[in-house]
Amino acid sequence: MLDTLAKTAFVGSILSFYKRATGQPQASSVMGAVGLVAAGIVIGAGAALFFAPKTGAELRADVRTRARRLTAGASEKLASVRDAAMGENSSLEQH
Repeated sequence: MLDTLAKTAFVGSILSFYKRATGQPQASSVMGAVGLVAAGIVIGAGAALFFAPKTGAELRADVRTRARRLTAGASEKLASVRDAAMGENSSLEQH
């Protein structure tokens, strides 16, 4: 994990140096840093899953279960947003 963090920091340093050398504005540097932090979080979470003290079958089952929960939750939220939008649409048509 430290190796991953070191690589992420190294890549971030190179990108920062490149952006300064090309004269890009600071806002893009901040967005690049945010992107690198997000990438580091995703890579770290993935590494934590693979170094967890579980067998491969247990890990795959856990990932599958979590993915199904996330998908079901997203579908429910999408349905509620769709229903709310349809309700607003019908109320606008009545006026």
